Amino acid sequence: MRDHHADIHWDKNKLPISTRFDDVYFSKHSGLDESKYVFLEQNNLSTRWQQLKTNEQFIIAETGFGTGLNFLLTWQAWIEHHNNQNTFEQNNTLHFYSVEKYPLKLDDLKKALSLWPELNIFNQKLLDAYPPHTCRGLHKIQFDNKVTLTLYLGEVTDGLQALLPIVNPGPEVESIESTYGINNPAVNAWYLDGFAPAKNPGMWRDDVFKLMNRLSRPTTSFATFTAAGKVRRGLEEHGFNCRKTKGFGTKREMLCGELKSTLPYRTLSTPSAKQEPLSTSWHLQEKPELIDQPIASALVIGGGLAGCHTAWALAQRGIKVTILEQKSKLAQGGSGNKRGIIYTRLSPHNDPLSVFNLHSLLFACHFYKANGFFPSVGEQCGVLHLAQTKKANDYYKQLLLQFSEQENFLHWVEKEETQGLSNFQLDCGGLFLPRAGWLDPALLCIELSKHKNISTIYSQKIHSLVKSDSNWHALNEPGEVLHSADIAIIANAHEAQALTQSNFLPVNKIRGQVTYIESGLKRPLRTTVCSDGYMAQVGDRGLCVGASFNLDEEQLHLSQQEHAHNLEKLARFGPEFQAMAKSVEPGQLDGRAAFRCVSPDYFPIVGPVPQLQAFSQDFAVLGKKANAQIDKCGIYHEGLFTLLALGSRGLAYAPIAADTLASMICGEPPPLSLQLYLHVHPARFIIRDLIRNKPIKGLH
Repeated sequence: MRDHHADIHWDKNKLPISTRFDDVYFSKHSGLDESKYVFLEQNNLSTRWQQLKTNEQFIIAETGFGTGLNFLLTWQAWIEHHNNQNTFEQNNTLHFYSVEKYPLKLDDLKKALSLWPELNIFNQKLLDAYPPHTCRGLHKIQFDNKVTLTLYLGEVTDGLQALLPIVNPGPEVESIESTYGINNPAVNAWYLDGFAPAKNPGMWRDDVFKLMNRLSRPTTSFATFTAAGKVRRGLEEHGFNCRKTKGFGTKREMLCGELKSTLPYRTLSTPSAKQEPLSTSWHLQEKPELIDQPIASALVIGGGLAGCHTAWALAQRGIKVTILEQKSKLAQGGSGNKRGIIYTRLSPHNDPLSVFNLHSLLFACHFYKANGFFPSVGEQCGVLHLAQTKKANDYYKQLLLQFSEQENFLHWVEKEETQGLSNFQLDCGGLFLPRAGWLDPALLCIELSKHKNISTIYSQKIHSLVKSDSNWHALNEPGEVLHSADIAIIANAHEAQALTQSNFLPVNKIRGQVTYIESGLKRPLRTTVCSDGYMAQVGDRGLCVGASFNLDEEQLHLSQQEHAHNLEKLARFGPEFQAMAKSVEPGQLDGRAAFRCVSPDYFPIVGPVPQLQAFSQDFAVLGKKANAQIDKCGIYHEGLFTLLALGSRGLAYAPIAADTLASMICGEPPPLSLQLYLHVHPARFIIRDLIRNKPIKGLH
C-alpha cells in the first residue's frame, strides 16, 4: 500500500517534504502568497470571473493536488469575488479538477493544513470530504457556494484522459465534434504544479502537454512556477504561447501564457509513434447542431428517487425542470418506504460493479451531508455491515487491509463492541461506515423537488414522447401536450418500457416488502444495521425491517409470508431482536410492498437513449467480429436521456447517476471514469446482443 500515498517527512520548520521526490510542497517563506501570485494572479482569475455570464461555469485543471493549498486559496478567492461583486444570483460554478498520483494520508493532510489557520473554514470541509487515499480514480466532491472539486487519484495522463469522451479517435470520429451527451468539459485555466521537472519528470511529459491542448480552448490560460526550457518548449510545440515573467520572491522567472491554437489529434502525435487502436466510440454522439445556447429547460418523467435526483441536479445548474408524475404524490413506487439505507455491497475485488459501488457510496454520503439532507430527512448515524457468514468476514477483513489507517471511511467493530455502537448486543462484529446512514426516501424526494427551479405536474400518465421544433413534448393518451422542454429524461422505472424510445431496455420488476414494527424497542437503536437484511429505527420505539426479494409475485398486497421472512432476518441480528421477532404475529404487522427496477447486470441505466434501428445497423459487424474497430459514433435521440434501474441501491446510486447526466448535459467534469460509464450506458445492451448474435428486443 506504500505506493498509494505520499511519503512525507517534516523539516525543522514543521513543513512537509516529499521523501519520494526530495522536494517541498510549498514555499518555506510564504506558501500562501506564492500560490496566489503564481496561479491566481498569473491566470488573471479575478478579471475573468467578472466577465462570466449567467449560469456559466469556470473549470480549472491542476497537475499535482499535494496539500490542496491551491484549491483552498482558489475557493477562498471565488467566495470573496462573489461577495464583493454580489453575483451569486448569476449561478456561476467553479470546477477545480486536480490529479494526484501520491495523495497525502488524512493525518498528514491535517497536519499540513494546520499551518494555514486563516483557511480553517475551508480546510475542515476538505478534510471532512477527503476520499480514502487508496481509492484510486475519480472523486467528485460538491461543496457549497457553487464550488466542486474533482480529485483524480492516479497517473497524470490517466487523470487528464478521464476528462475526454474518447482517447484515441479514428479519422471519422476525429473529424466531427462528438460528445457524451450534449457538451464536453473545456478547461479555462491550468495550474501546472507538480514537483520540479528535474525531480519529477513524469509530470512534465509531452503527452501531458498534448492532453492539455485537447482539453483547452483558445482563451485557456496556464501558469507554472517553473521556467525550465523543457517545459516551455513542450508547451509551445503543443499550441501554447509562453512568456516568462517575474517569479515569486527570490525566484527569477516563471512561465505563463495561453492557448494559441487547438490542434488535430494526429498532429499532436510524434511521427514515429505507433498509432494506437481506435477506442470504443459507440457511446459518443455528434454534438447537436442546434445546441448553440445552454440548455434552459428539461422535463423529467417520474417522481421517485431517480427522477427527483435528476431534476435537482439539473436545477442546481440553472435549468428549469418540470417533473411529470403519474401518481398524486411523489415517491409512490419503489421509493416510498419509511426508511432507506445508504448501502452498497462492498467487496475487496476490483471488478467494475465493486468499483462502481464504492464510488457511488462515497459520492452519496458526501452529497447528503453537504446538502443538508441528513439532518432534514434522515440521520448520518453510520451503517454497520455485520459479518454473519465466513464469506462476509473474509471479504471485510480484506477490505480492512485496503483501507487501513482510514477509519473515517470504515473500521472493524468486534462483537463485544456492538453494544456501545448500536445500543444493543449484536450477534457478531462487522464493518462500520461512519459516513453513511438512513434517509426517508419519500421525504427526500419532496425536499429535492422544493428547489426553486423545479415544478411538478401530478396525476398525468405519459403515453408518448415526441420531438419537434427542437423541443421534446410529453403527450397523454388523447395526444394532448402536457409539457414541453429542450430535453427530456425518462426516469419512471419499468414504466419506461411503455415508451417507444426506451421499450428495448431490459429492465426487470422485482417485488420487495418491508416490515414495520411500531413498538418493541426498549431503547433507541443508535445506528443502522445490515447483513442479509437491514433494520433501522422508525419513531421512538419502532423498526423498519427488510427487505424481501420476490421475482415471481406480480401483486402488491402485503404478504404474511414475506413478513415472516423479514422477521427471520431480524432474529439473526441478536438475542433482543430474536425475542422481538417471536413476540409479534406476521399477520398483524404493517409494511409496504413495491417493485424494484433492476437491470440484468445490476448496474443502473444512465445516459442518452440510442435510436435502436440505426444503432443496430451501424454496429452490426460486431456480430461477425466482436473486437471490430468501428470508426463512427452512435445515433441517439437528440436531447433524450434516461436514468433507470437503481434496484435496491436507490439512495446510493441516484446521486452519482444524476450528476453523471447533468455533467454530460452541461459540459462538466464527470463523476465516473469512461470505463465505468460504459457499464451504465443505455446502449450497452445493444452492443452485447450484437456481439453475442442474440435477437435485440424491440428491433423489427
